[in-house]
Amino acid sequence: MYEDDLDNAEDVVYTGQGGHNLTGDKRQMRDQKLERGNLALKFAFRGKERSEKN
Repeated sequence: MYEDDLDNAEDVVYTGQGGHNLTGDKRQMRDQKLERGNLALKFAFRGKERSEKN
């Protein structure tokens, strides 16, 4: 979990995965890649957008 993640039981603000330093200090070292969980998040959001238009 990242420090800017928010979970209030109704809304979840998820900032993605990856790009952090693996030495334990969790600093962002590079941009996150659009793969794995981040790609799944994109497709889930796009599916929600489509269902809201109908």
